[in-house]
Amino acid sequence: MAEAYKKAKLITTTGSSSGFIGFQVISATSATITSPFVYGATAPFTGGLPLTIAVGAAGTIYPISCSSITPIGGNVLGFLA
Repeated sequence: MAEAYKKAKLITTTGSSSGFIGFQVISATSATITSPFVYGATAPFTGGLPLTIAVGAAGTIYPISCSSITPIGGNVLGFLA
């Protein structure tokens, strides 16, 4: 997995669309992510609905595949697929 995290992109509050396999918190307080498929409690469904998550302390890594990341209140480092 560490090999996959060698390609990264700084993402500011304007957001970025690409193929991401995760992100690391730099200074954001939350982040909105989207992907082509979002999974619900009972079954997968499509639509790329945005999900907003509260993020942890700087340095925390979130290994999540998504197509768009928009940090809120700071920046994150997006790991490219």
